[in-house]
Amino acid sequence: QSFKMDYIGKEQKIVEGDQIVTSGLGAVFPEGLNVGKVVEFGLDSSGLYQYADIAPGTDLRSLRYLFVVSE
Repeated sequence: QSFKMDYIGKEQKIVEGDQIVTSGLGAVFPEGLNVGKVVEFGLDSSGLYQYADIAPGTDLRSLRYLFVVSE
């Protein structure tokens, strides 16, 4: 199972297998946490941004607690 990362600037170079980690900006999550890796990428339907499908860095079914933040 994968999830989608949207609104990535077209100038950003994305390669299949890229590791996705937290930046630490915003002080919500510490820097360097493994989120997952890019399994597919491309331009969105508007052609203005890129998207990336991310395979999770851990088996989410093994988590006992999950905290989801949505804006």
